[in-house]
Amino acid sequence: MGIGRKWVGVTVWLVLAGHPQLVSADLTAPGEALLKVQYIERFTRFVDWPPEQLGDRHPLFIVCIAGTGSVASTLHQAAAFERFKGKPLAFRWVRAGDDLGSCHLVYLSPDEDHNLSAYLASVGGRAVLTVADVPGAAGRGAIISFYRQGDRVLFEINRAAADRSGLRFSSRLLRLARLVGPEK
Repeated sequence: MGIGRKWVGVTVWLVLAGHPQLVSADLTAPGEALLKVQYIERFTRFVDWPPEQLGDRHPLFIVCIAGTGSVASTLHQAAAFERFKGKPLAFRWVRAGDDLGSCHLVYLSPDEDHNLSAYLASVGGRAVLTVADVPGAAGRGAIISFYRQGDRVLFEINRAAADRSGLRFSSRLLRLARLVGPEK
């Protein structure tokens, strides 16, 4: 096993063990993609959807992917072995203007930054977790966005957008995030 694979393994272990603040990620693109996919799965553990959106009548957790790139393809490949909220995953590739109401989570890749407002309008205050791989996207209305600080991959949460969505966020997740947007 090469040093790169060992580093990715240690990084993923730290995220899964609940220590993302210890991750100092001088990662290759595939390693960073894997780290972000693990973050996304972790986010779902600390967010609750209303029962009518993700109850027993909903056998699948639907992840909608907007755009392309290493995180988008790694997230799609996760369907073979991951479960979000204890449910098997189903994926939809979406475009700006599509109805996103059936999605539980929408991942927005960096190449869709120019369409961010269109995706957020499609979600329209529904219980859909938006995760953007665009620094500053949470400040523009996405619920969660990734950003880098030096060699670390971190995330920010727009608390007002989270509240409008009807999703309930664990205080444990909120403590790990940089909170952005207007105060309540």
